Amino acid sequence: MTKFDYEAINNAGVTVTGHINSTSSQAAFDELSEKGLIPLDVKSAYASQASKSSMQIKFRNNYKSDLRLAIRMLAMLLNAGLTLEKAMESLIQQLETKPIKAPLESILESLREGISFADALLKYPKIFPRTLVSLVKVGEINGQLAHVLGDHAQYLDKLDKLRSRMQSALIYPAFLVVTICVTLTIILGYVVPQFQPLFDRLDNGLPLSTRIVIEGSDWVTGHFFEITLTALISIAAFIAVSRRPAGRWAIDSLALKSFFGLIKKAESARFCRTLGSLLVGGTDMATALPICADTLKNQVMNKAVISITEQVLGGESFAKALHSQSVFPVLISQLSHVGEQNGELGPILLQSAEILDAEVETTLDRLVTLMVPSLTLVMGGGVAFIIAAILSGIMSVNDLAL
Repeated sequence: MTKFDYEAINNAGVTVTGHINSTSSQAAFDELSEKGLIPLDVKSAYASQASKSSMQIKFRNNYKSDLRLAIRMLAMLLNAGLTLEKAMESLIQQLETKPIKAPLESILESLREGISFADALLKYPKIFPRTLVSLVKVGEINGQLAHVLGDHAQYLDKLDKLRSRMQSALIYPAFLVVTICVTLTIILGYVVPQFQPLFDRLDNGLPLSTRIVIEGSDWVTGHFFEITLTALISIAAFIAVSRRPAGRWAIDSLALKSFFGLIKKAESARFCRTLGSLLVGGTDMATALPICADTLKNQVMNKAVISITEQVLGGESFAKALHSQSVFPVLISQLSHVGEQNGELGPILLQSAEILDAEVETTLDRLVTLMVPSLTLVMGGGVAFIIAAILSGIMSVNDLAL
């Protein structure tokens, strides 16, 4: 028996560490899984033996891609006519070494003990979101579990597609900003000083542009430590402020008004898609709205949904409560009013999400179209000015020599 150190997540979602005696690292992993833990790291406690008889097993904390795959496969198996227990067994076999396999095995054991699927999912709140649990609970009651899971897989796909689209669109502008800063720093901090001995001959006889570049180079080289320290302190201060409620509120408020309303449209689309999916799946409005609030990362919109929930519980119509919150586009409240009148609020909200997704795409394209040429112009213009200033200074030195 070998002693192994482990790090795992318990049923409460808390990371725990400890020791376990087992014949191998894989056996230790299996024993931890049987105890209801999600192993994150299993390795021998003895460094000399670790290189010979054990392997380190590391798992990702991000289960999102595996969760989408598991939900889609489970829906297909249920549609094929398998019982939930048999479908889970087949799903676990097909997942092989996926990180999500361990919690699914624990959930299968819960099903065999007579616990409902929804209650079993509640054991892992960091992996299975409340949206999924609520839909599963309704699906188990009305016998539409396969349909609910299939719809939720599509819901997750659309959220991931929107998130990926936003990240991809902003990567290049961010790269340009970093490139501009690095390029100008190298030129001013290293290239320009190489010409300093040559320019010292003229003193005040240098052209204005050359003197500006030299002064800028001297300032960068003379205050490089202060510039770096200031940048690091600014980043640390921003992170610290963003973690305080008041600071986070101010940042989120500014975000809603910036970038042509991109964040506002994206969060509104998430809200409409989540609420629409829950309502179509059979969840009542009073249960669905708090779940939707939890899915919104922007604190201003989160508080707005909480206010809407309070108004709806007080007897106000959803459309009127939504209209009272200016953070959401007017289009949503107008369409919601129509949906409430004809009893099709869920489908109307899903259609609203599609409309907002299209607006997000358009806004992203517009933002990138403006940012990329502007940043390229700034970088090119800055480099061109420095080169022209250096050449102008060199020509002045040559004129003096003549």
